[in-house]
Amino acid sequence: MKRRSVQIAAGAALVVVLCGLFVVGLALSRSRLETPGPSHLLLDRKGRFLGEVAAEDATDFGYWPLEELPPRVVAATLVLEDRRFWSHPGIDPVAMTRALWQNLRGGRRVSGASTIAMQVARLQRPGSRTYGRKLVESLTALFLTLRHGRENVLSHYLRIVPYGNRIHGIAYAARCYLEKPVEDLSWAEIALLTAIPQSPSRMNPFNPEGRSAARERGRRILDALLDEGVLSEEEHELAIRQLSRLSFPVRGHRPEAAMHALLRLEERVRSDSPHGNVNVHIVETTLDLDLQEEVTRTAWSAILEWESEGASNGAVIVVDIQTSEVLAWMGSTDYFDDLQSGAIDYASIPRSSGSTLKPFLYGLALDKGVITPASVLDDLPRGSAAITNTDKSYLGPMLRRVLNISTLLWMANIFSTKVRRKCSNRIGNDPSSSEPIVMPSASRNSTMYERSWIRAVGSRPLAVPASSSTRLATSPGPPNR
Repeated sequence: MKRRSVQIAAGAALVVVLCGLFVVGLALSRSRLETPGPSHLLLDRKGRFLGEVAAEDATDFGYWPLEELPPRVVAATLVLEDRRFWSHPGIDPVAMTRALWQNLRGGRRVSGASTIAMQVARLQRPGSRTYGRKLVESLTALFLTLRHGRENVLSHYLRIVPYGNRIHGIAYAARCYLEKPVEDLSWAEIALLTAIPQSPSRMNPFNPEGRSAARERGRRILDALLDEGVLSEEEHELAIRQLSRLSFPVRGHRPEAAMHALLRLEERVRSDSPHGNVNVHIVETTLDLDLQEEVTRTAWSAILEWESEGASNGAVIVVDIQTSEVLAWMGSTDYFDDLQSGAIDYASIPRSSGSTLKPFLYGLALDKGVITPASVLDDLPRGSAAITNTDKSYLGPMLRRVLNISTLLWMANIFSTKVRRKCSNRIGNDPSSSEPIVMPSASRNSTMYERSWIRAVGSRPLAVPASSSTRLATSPGPPNR
C-alpha cells in the first residue's frame, strides 16, 4: 500500500513536471516579437485621404515602427499602465499580489496586473482570459524581456497596441486621429491617445461619447504625470486646457469615384514599395481628387447624352503631358453598377485603338510625301459599310490645317471633348491646343502611364519640403510588367 502511494505521488510529480515543462516550452516558443507588415496610407497630390493598403498578412491598419521611443509617449504610457516597467523583469510581483488580493476579496476579477510585456504576449496570441492563459502570458513576458530587452518590448507594444477603428500603433493613430507625426504631439494629444488602448471601442474619438471617455482618462494620465514630477504645474494646466479643446478631423473614406485607381495603386504599392523602411508608409500619389470627381461627373453626363446611340459605359485616363503623371483614372462610370459590370477596369482592357491612330497615320503620310500641305482631302460618307464620324456629320473637302483639327476630333471617344475642355482649364493647358489631354486607354498605354502613379513617399510628406521627398517613376517608358 505504501509502495503504491509512493508510485502515485511520483506519477503525479512527473505529470506536474511535464506540465511545467510544457508551459515553459510554450512560453519560450512565443517569446518572439511578431507583427504584421506596416500598412500604407494613400493621399492624393494635395494631401487628401484616398485610402489605406493593409499588409498582405494583416486585416487591420497601422503597425508603423518607431525609429526611436518618444520620451513623452513613453512617460504617458507607463504612468498608469506599468509604473515599475524599468525595474521588474516582465512581470510585476507587487501588482500581481495586489490584484490577487483584490480579486479574492471581491469574488471576481477586479484587477489584471498586466505589465507591458504581458500585454504584448496577449496581443500576439489573443484568447480567453483564464488563469492558465495568465500563467503562460506571465512566463512569455519574462522571456520576452530577457530575450529582447525592455526598450524593444516597449517599442513593439507601441507598434501593435490597438487604438480602435482597426488602427494599431501610436504612430498610425497620431496620423489618423490628429494628422501629424507622433514626434510633434503635445502633452494633451499624447494623453488622449495613450488613453484609448485601455478600452478602444469605448473611447472611440470619432464619436462624442468616446471622446469624452478618452478625455477623462487623459486627465488621469496628466494628473499622474504631475504627481510623478514629469509635468510642472504650468505644463499640467496648459495640457488640461488643450485636452478639453482637442478636435478631430472627419473620418476618411475611400472616394467612390476613384475605386479603380485605388485598386491599381494597392497592387502597385504592394509589389513595388520597399519593406522594412520607416519612410515609405505614407504615399502621396499623383491623383487629383477634384479632377477625378469632375471627370466622373462629365463622363456620366456624356453617357446619358449618348445613351440613345448605345453608349452605356466609359473609361478615362487623364495624364499631365508635361510630367506624364496620372491625374485621374476612371475605369468605368460607376464601380458599383452590376448591370454594366462596373467593377471591371475598362481603362486597362485591350481593345481596338480605333481613331486614336488617325493623327499618326496622317503625320506619317505627310512625312512620306503621300500627301502635302496643299493636298485636299474629303471628309465624306463612304457607304453603309464604311467608317462613319461619331456625330454623323461631315465637313467635306478640307485643306491640311483644317484636316488636322478634324483628325483630332476623330480620335476622341464619345465624351472626350467635354473632358478635355474641363481638364485643360484645370491643369493650365490651352483648350485649343492640338495636344490631346485624354489619353488612349489600350492596355499598352495604361501600363506605360501606370509607372507615374506615385508622386512621393515618406513618413512626413506634409511637413517635409518636396525636395526632401523621394520621387518615383515620373516619366513614361516601355512597359515593365
